[in-house]
Amino acid sequence: MKKLTKYAFLIKHSSYSSKIQRSQFSSDEFSSIIIGVSDIEDSLFVINGLITDGIELVELCGGFSKDEELIIKDKIRKVIPIGRAVMDAEDEILLENILKIK
Repeated sequence: MKKLTKYAFLIKHSSYSSKIQRSQFSSDEFSSIIIGVSDIEDSLFVINGLITDGIELVELCGGFSKDEELIIKDKIRKVIPIGRAVMDAEDEILLENILKIK
């Protein structure tokens, strides 16, 4: 069975630019790229470029809604798998409480 060798993770925040916020980690066997994106349009542009570059899997940060995830999957026509990192209900409550304190 073939092993995954190229992975990308997108982090969304309105202040990010995919041209600036980028970091790559590579070894002889595996390559990961983390890219900051500003919105769904920027995400689609980035993902299409990643597909052209041979990325095999993209994961979205929890800042993407389920609806945005579905839009992205539809727009890229499910060429590669797209996942989304989400917290469980207990951690969502914890985050809400932390944000209330700040």
